[in-house]
Amino acid sequence: MVNQSKIKTEIKKEILDEGLENNYNEKIHPLLNFFYMLYISSTEEDKNTDTYHILGQFLLEKGIHKGISRKTCVPSVHYNDLVFLCFNTYNPSLIEQIKLIIIKHYLASFGKKINDNIICLIFTLFNLGYIVYDNNWYYFSQSFHGWKIITDMEILQDINVYLVCNILKTCNVYNYSIDLTKVSEYLNVGKINFRAVEHMKSILFYDDFKKKLDKKPILRFTDCIYDFEFKTTRPGKPSDFCSKGVGYSFYEVENSDNSVQKVKQFLKDIFVKDELIEYILKVLASTLTPCNKLRSLLFFIGNGRNGKTALSNILKFTLGEYAVIPNVSLFLGKSVTSDKPNPHMVELNNAHVAICEEPDAKNVAITGDSKAITGNVGYIKARNLYQDLEDIFVDLLPIINTNDKLTIMNIDTALMDRIIVIPFTQRFIPKHKIGKKDENEKYADVLWQGNNSKIFAPGFMKLLLEHYQDDYTKLSIPKIVYDATYEFILRGDHPGRFIKQRLCYTNNDNDIIKLEDVYTIYKKWYKNYVNGGSFHYTTEDLRLDFAKYKIYFEQNTPANNLGREIDILKGYKFY
Repeated sequence: MVNQSKIKTEIKKEILDEGLENNYNEKIHPLLNFFYMLYISSTEEDKNTDTYHILGQFLLEKGIHKGISRKTCVPSVHYNDLVFLCFNTYNPSLIEQIKLIIIKHYLASFGKKINDNIICLIFTLFNLGYIVYDNNWYYFSQSFHGWKIITDMEILQDINVYLVCNILKTCNVYNYSIDLTKVSEYLNVGKINFRAVEHMKSILFYDDFKKKLDKKPILRFTDCIYDFEFKTTRPGKPSDFCSKGVGYSFYEVENSDNSVQKVKQFLKDIFVKDELIEYILKVLASTLTPCNKLRSLLFFIGNGRNGKTALSNILKFTLGEYAVIPNVSLFLGKSVTSDKPNPHMVELNNAHVAICEEPDAKNVAITGDSKAITGNVGYIKARNLYQDLEDIFVDLLPIINTNDKLTIMNIDTALMDRIIVIPFTQRFIPKHKIGKKDENEKYADVLWQGNNSKIFAPGFMKLLLEHYQDDYTKLSIPKIVYDATYEFILRGDHPGRFIKQRLCYTNNDNDIIKLEDVYTIYKKWYKNYVNGGSFHYTTEDLRLDFAKYKIYFEQNTPANNLGREIDILKGYKFY
């Protein structure tokens, strides 16, 4: 026997006039009934929210509620988006009770002849919020604080085995009863199959789901979400659209003081200078949220055994699924055309950082893909093996570990502004090495080798959270980083190296060099120090290359040159 008085008493706390039982509209689809009953049951507080007006607009557009005036300022949203807005706005207790009432009335009207479609519709309503995209099921897990993929087999198991039990369990919470006898009898025979699941997919399909996944400034821990907008933790919500995670709890981060001290000492051993440590922590902290905030390509450069891999490992463990380890050829080498499979590019989808090991070649070019990724392109077309092209969202910080022999061969103005070099100047030697150490040599600690550093991930996360900043445009570069970056760029840019070696800035306008003279001297220098073969280089090429270093030629008409203009360089002389 249903205790109607009790459930109505509980619900009246949530509504203005009538009980929810009276708000059921048997003429409309059960899923639309959910929105209708929620709208009718809105409190005064609910009516002051954007969700209430969006919900009203939705009902008006579907012809369900005609007593609502259209408002041009209220957006129209997808059915699934509206579900998540309602979850964020309305009382969870009210939502659960409405679902139970709809299921009861729906069964009263159509439950005499149970079939697959009726069972699946009940499952869809009871588990409101399930989504189908790209033939995969997704559902929001409160314990997971994010979205998870669920298989067709798991869906069938949830229907055939657990559906009746789960509904009855919720009924007990609200002292409500639904006669599920026929549903249980039908399921006990095991008649629900894959065909019924396919039918549900047409109801729950959401085309924009992938575009919304993992785009918000939040980090998912195993026990909560960290929201960078409010700088605090909270439970995850479906509208967070969060699927990736770091793989450990925020509780571990909060209680990682001992680890923090060891991580600080680790960084001190590698970088020595506090200014450099602060800068690196701020740069790496930028990867806690989506987007390459520095619009940069980061190089970790050193001779070897100097902590590059150890730092990369702990960063990888700290960021968990937000970090990817693609092949370095994605950034250095030759770009793969979109018509060919490129699984490494697909791997970058929605990641925050890509960590790559050094290339085999010493002389390489930065790929067009790398320029696009650091140039804020956003969506890139790529495909996995044996699959169709898809849009991949790539806006991350690439980090490339390499030795100090690497040379970039295609430096241009845009790349000069994007490259940042972090110098690793110390060297860590095994403890069994006996003998006098050099000034920059230290004994290696096995704590930071391989997977051993994984235990320090929560401590490193705590440091990164402390160094995260909302605005990275004002981040100043330490001189040691500036100098290392400049030297790295010059290594692969012959005109830049020529400028450094042969041109002296005097700031005296009386010091003048003709463009033809600069070109002649540069040609001789190139043949002596770079390549003695053919020289395919024009004065216009030289003019453009000098402009990269803000050195500009200007036109001048000498008094004795009969009015013919020549290109000159003022304020410089040759060494």
